[in-house]
Amino acid sequence: FPEVRAPRDHRCARWIFDDFKAAGYATLFGTNMCDWGVMEEVYPFDTLYPPTDHHLMEPWCHVDYDVDKLYFRPMGRCFGGRAAHAPLMAYERSFLSNYRDSRTLQWTVYLEGHEPSFRAMGQLDADLAAHLLQLRAEHSERTVVFLISDHGIHYGKYYDGAGAGQQEHSLPLFQVLFPRELLRAHP
Repeated sequence: FPEVRAPRDHRCARWIFDDFKAAGYATLFGTNMCDWGVMEEVYPFDTLYPPTDHHLMEPWCHVDYDVDKLYFRPMGRCFGGRAAHAPLMAYERSFLSNYRDSRTLQWTVYLEGHEPSFRAMGQLDADLAAHLLQLRAEHSERTVVFLISDHGIHYGKYYDGAGAGQQEHSLPLFQVLFPRELLRAHP
């Protein structure tokens, strides 16, 4: 799809966040890694001027946490005695609570799947389920949640040594959680 790729000089005159902000939305970007990930790969920019109203990334840039991109190594991914994803989930919930009466757009990136042992992903499972249940309880009738991944498994023993590894790589996660009222209105 060359027509939808970023130009080679990586110019980005307008972000999707700009359109949502112009429509009155509060915007957030958060990630538990020390770069802008997908956004930085497509459109590098000065993080002093993010395209969102709120962003959270800096805590994961501490030298003890992100030396030489440690997220690609097998490790527990703890931050301040808690799993690395916990502060980001708390920030998401805080953002939604603070903007309870406003329209919001938030994009958060969790990096737990990027380590070959899957220990970090295992830490995420129960916390993500609890997080989604809490979002549903507090914001379900006005919130749509997209769970997506950029790719499936793509390295490590489960990719190299399992017959399903190659197939998993080409089947990234894409799930959408809609408010029940919306589903009833549009079956």
